[in-house]
Amino acid sequence: LAPTVAESSSTVPSAEKRDPTVPDAIAVPVLDETGEMTGGPTHRAAVMPETADSPTPRRRRRLFAAVLVLFLLIAAAIAFAAFRPTGTQVVPDVVGKQRQVAQTMLTKAGLNAKFTITDAPATREGIVVKQSADPDSKAEKGSTITLTVASGMVNLPMDDLLGAKYGEAVATLDDLGLRARKRLAVSQQDSGTVIGVSPEDRTTVGSIVILTVSSGPSNDNNDNNGDKTNKKKDKKTDNPPTEAPTTSPTSATPEPTTPTEGETP
Repeated sequence: LAPTVAESSSTVPSAEKRDPTVPDAIAVPVLDETGEMTGGPTHRAAVMPETADSPTPRRRRRLFAAVLVLFLLIAAAIAFAAFRPTGTQVVPDVVGKQRQVAQTMLTKAGLNAKFTITDAPATREGIVVKQSADPDSKAEKGSTITLTVASGMVNLPMDDLLGAKYGEAVATLDDLGLRARKRLAVSQQDSGTVIGVSPEDRTTVGSIVILTVSSGPSNDNNDNNGDKTNKKKDKKTDNPPTEAPTTSPTSATPEPTTPTEGETP
């Protein structure tokens, strides 16, 4: 047995050809370029199985990728929690404010603004007339508040203006934020009745609306002038024609006469 041991020890491969994971005390046969076993028995050496303590490069890459994905998910969760709007905010009162001013107020309160346009009587363009959330109410931070803004235009209520008395039409226009201007015209309508409106559809708040008002039928003026003339004539004829002569005190005494020649007084 001694020679066999010496032969085996002489065939132990060098450090450059040995597996570094195998202890030096154990000789491991090595295959040459042709596939023949050298430095050991003629049978094929068994391959040592991989263990969890000695991972391969591929398994290490997979483990690194899993750790990286987990790190990214944790970072995303932290960022979402940090920037997510939390808590509630008090909704400011922006009714009556200009559009830009209202938007600035909502932004400072941590809220967003959405705008809709509507016709609002007696309200200039860009003024907020309504808000979706009541003033001083609570709203989630980052939520959207809808603001209704005046268009600065109104529709003229033609049915209420035509045929109305001038004073009533003026009051209607005043409620809409419009100013009235009167224009007279001869018409069969009663005097003071509105018979025309200009413009007739939409107009800007604060503008002038011309109201054409009836001055009555034309023959009424002629009759009135005739009545005035007749009254003046009647006043002149009421005085008796003999009043003037009676004012003289000597009109009833006869004047003396002088006798002519040849007559006896």
